[in-house]
Amino acid sequence: MKHISFIFSAILIALFSFSASAQTGRLTGKVVDENGQPMIAANVMVKSASKGTMTDIDGNYNIVIAPGKYTLYISYLGYQAVDITDVEVKAGQTTTTNIDMKPKTSESLGTVLITAQANRASNTALALEQKNSAVLFDGMSGDQIRKTPDRTTADVLKRVSGATIQDNQFVVVRGLPDRYNAAFLNGAPLPSSEPDRKAFAFDIFPSALLNDLKVVKTAMPSLPGEFAGGLILVRTKDIPDKNYYNISIGTNMNAITSFKPFSRATGGKMDVLGFDDGTRKLAQGFPTNAQVSEAQTAFERDKLVDYAKMLRNNYPIRQFNAMPGLNLQFSMGHLINLSRKESGNNAGNKATLGSVFAVTYNTTPQYREVQRAEFDFQNDKMQDFFDRQYSKNTSWGALWNLAFSLSKKNGANNRISLKNLYNVNTNDQLVQRTGKDYANLGPNADIMAYNMYYTQNNLFSSQLNGEHVLPKSKIRFDWSGGYSRLQRIIPDYRTIQYQRSDSTQPFAVPISSSVQPNIAGRFFSEQLDNIYSGTFDFTAPFKLGATRHEFKAGAFLQKRNRDFGARQLGYVSYKSSGADLAAIRRMGIDSIFDPRNMGPDGLMIKEATKKSDTYSSSQDLIAAYIQMESSFFSNKLKFVYGVRMENFRQRLNTFALADESPINLDTTVLDFLPSMNIIYGFHSKMNLRLSGSQTVTRPESRELAPFAFYDFGLFSLVSGNPSLKRTKITNVDLRYEYFPAAGQLISVTGFYKYFENPIERILFPGASQRTFNYLNVPFAVSYGAELEFRFTIASFLKKNKSRFLEDFSITGNLAYIQSQVNLSDVAGVNEKRPMQGQSPFIINGGLQYNDSKYDFGISFMANYIGRRIFSVGNTVDPTIWENPRVILDLQLTKTFIKRKLEIRFNARDLLAQFANFYEDTNGNGRYDKVGDNTNFSFRYGQQFSLTLGYNF
Repeated sequence: MKHISFIFSAILIALFSFSASAQTGRLTGKVVDENGQPMIAANVMVKSASKGTMTDIDGNYNIVIAPGKYTLYISYLGYQAVDITDVEVKAGQTTTTNIDMKPKTSESLGTVLITAQANRASNTALALEQKNSAVLFDGMSGDQIRKTPDRTTADVLKRVSGATIQDNQFVVVRGLPDRYNAAFLNGAPLPSSEPDRKAFAFDIFPSALLNDLKVVKTAMPSLPGEFAGGLILVRTKDIPDKNYYNISIGTNMNAITSFKPFSRATGGKMDVLGFDDGTRKLAQGFPTNAQVSEAQTAFERDKLVDYAKMLRNNYPIRQFNAMPGLNLQFSMGHLINLSRKESGNNAGNKATLGSVFAVTYNTTPQYREVQRAEFDFQNDKMQDFFDRQYSKNTSWGALWNLAFSLSKKNGANNRISLKNLYNVNTNDQLVQRTGKDYANLGPNADIMAYNMYYTQNNLFSSQLNGEHVLPKSKIRFDWSGGYSRLQRIIPDYRTIQYQRSDSTQPFAVPISSSVQPNIAGRFFSEQLDNIYSGTFDFTAPFKLGATRHEFKAGAFLQKRNRDFGARQLGYVSYKSSGADLAAIRRMGIDSIFDPRNMGPDGLMIKEATKKSDTYSSSQDLIAAYIQMESSFFSNKLKFVYGVRMENFRQRLNTFALADESPINLDTTVLDFLPSMNIIYGFHSKMNLRLSGSQTVTRPESRELAPFAFYDFGLFSLVSGNPSLKRTKITNVDLRYEYFPAAGQLISVTGFYKYFENPIERILFPGASQRTFNYLNVPFAVSYGAELEFRFTIASFLKKNKSRFLEDFSITGNLAYIQSQVNLSDVAGVNEKRPMQGQSPFIINGGLQYNDSKYDFGISFMANYIGRRIFSVGNTVDPTIWENPRVILDLQLTKTFIKRKLEIRFNARDLLAQFANFYEDTNGNGRYDKVGDNTNFSFRYGQQFSLTLGYNF
């Protein structure tokens, strides 16, 4: 516990040693040119105050000044100077003013005069970036995120236009599931969190550490080429423009969980921090799978008894009333001015060192009642179960970012930054199942089963970045090196199933001499991903006559290694029968696997692990690109075009399931991916965008391996296919966007995608056990439209505006999406269907009120998606659909003590509608409780949280 004590001691010292700042305000903002590029070393002066500064490498400026009203004067060689009047600065507050500068022409030699308006929109910077971006993207700013009750990045993503979340963790963009999306953290690729699919579980990443989040939907050569839905760019907290300390504490409650009976499996002392302390792991010195298998082959049953005694009896269940969850957060930012007071040629040079440190901690208990059923082709029930699910999620994260900036008066700018993140996310789950298994046990038999599932995800990510701009020429060099490590541990997945022939008989575990891990077994696995990446980008602007151009070239290197290992053990009987064995089978869950029951009259263990349960893989990507940006007609028309080359090699080493022969795959594919983005600016507030590109998606290593493995999530076998080809996608996008005022947006987008050789996971009929396989189908298409808006109510009223209406803002996005997969060449499956996870429509809406006079805010958010495919079926096994439900969220905030103390109340899922997954038996395209087969149904329950925060 020493490291914990050290962290809290450091926090306390920082808090008590921090002195109150003087009663000054702050002027900040960003200066960009007509193409939206940062204006580096632009002069920003405060008239009548003899204060000023230069913009940094990102075009940002930062001035500390006494409260009052001022006029800002911004100048840059070759550009029209700008005067902004009536800029008001308040004590202890920051006033943000962003500036677009225009080149000087013969008709425009004077100074542009602008009157400042109150910056009530919190997402001004994001809207400005959207307006000037070469690619089409949607996203959420840090302030927008704070106005939602969202706890994880997955929660935030569902509010982005065209994006939905599956299983509360995997993102679907424009109806395209995880394989068509890619995730990056601070510019470095994130590894897949799943062992058998290309997907990142965004629920493991807390939203409190986000600076902003973007979903890029069109390609250009300087961006990675492996996506079709979206590139999810996650950026953590950035270097501050002022020193600050913030601490918050809160609690969260669930209407169907808090203060109600709760059950939990045996755990360890470090569970409170999201770590298993070894309680669940195999004991030190436990024999390898080869040693256990050798004892089985030699019929050395006494050894198998001794091995069974070494397994800890972690089956006992604790019962108590669930307490509310806990939320803690501490963050601090510090900016040190390293500049010396100089004169002459050195005057105006500026050097700063900034740092951000943040720690978050969250616990969330959750109880859920799930009604489950399986049906045969005659719609008769094969299984009918009732599950009581108890889970506790524990997550904490630590962030430490550093940046050194050196800006010189002659325009040379340099910045070196180091960004580090460590995050732990653990889910401890217990499932108690009762019901009937008609298909296997008959109509009178009952089952009572327990499933204990503990998953720990440890994510570490670090990036070192450099940005360098040369004076006069504006030539820019950017480079980065990144390392990410994801460890996913399942230390002891325990299953046990009791059965009885009818209600007059006692429950007993049908343990026999044959190993059956699904009846009485334990599963252990560990996955380790390491990703190394590096980038280099060179940018050189130049002129040809009256037209402006920008040449860009660069390279991207990525190496990804994965090691996955799983182990399965099953309890079996020493003898085939006996009175003692019968008595042991009837024992309760807390005592049946006690070491005293291991022996000649009881139980022992056997190995169920196969060689194919272990694999290693590697992926090497070498990419290079050239890109041109050309502007015409006084920069109204802009072309961004070029080509990206990607050479991709992947290797897989494992064993076949049937004969355990070695499998070694090694493939290399070279792709050239052209793209073009055309942006026409009707005027400073309106753009029309047209984009065309080719991108790819590649099969995961596991999908290529020609063997079957058991997927615990699907309860099915999944078989790979070594003949899989990569998918090539042709993308076309058209968007109209209007920015009526700072931070406001109205956009309409249409898109079309054609997939050549898309990879689909198919459930084949006729197999003795449910088996999914991967194969390339001829083609698929996806098309749709998106509408997004952000504006204030007062912006529609030219007359009789009131301060009350100016404090109201409305946000929303709607998406209409259609897709079709052509499966005509695949026998035994439905010939045409939508893509898995695609909803025909998505609706997000929000209403915010922020009263700056009384420091009060309220946000009301709504989310609704159309029905979508949860599990793909065939002509025998029907497709399972997820029924739509309305999600309503609310947030109330109030600040006190000059905005230093904040109280925040969040309410999530106010309607708490049932989540229903069903077979559309009557074929009417909607869920009917009576006419359709319901596969499983549950409620999440209303969730409430109260948080108290203080800014020092």
